[in-house]
Amino acid sequence: MIFGSGEDLDLEFDGTGLPNLPEGWKRDYFFCANGYVKDMDYYEAMPFTVSAMPFHSMSSYPYAFDEHFPVTPASVQYQLQWNDRMESGRPTARYRFHFQGRNARPEISR
Repeated sequence: MIFGSGEDLDLEFDGTGLPNLPEGWKRDYFFCANGYVKDMDYYEAMPFTVSAMPFHSMSSYPYAFDEHFPVTPASVQYQLQWNDRMESGRPTARYRFHFQGRNARPEISR
């Protein structure tokens, strides 16, 4: 599943079938997710795109030039089912640092 900026995941659990807890105890849940985070950060590889999608057997990120996201029936079905949103409108500004030299002050351009 791909999350956009500011999106979150809300989980609810029905605990009515669970045994009662002793007095003063509370029940906690542990959620384990196995995935990747791609921040919109100056120091991330390709921060303003969803591509290239990471995968568990990749050798590095961004991929090596001869590597690509696996194309299998399961991966295609996953993308068709979950990666179905489009953003429209004005593109996000791309901020970059330009350093003039070793002791120069950085410039920020848009």
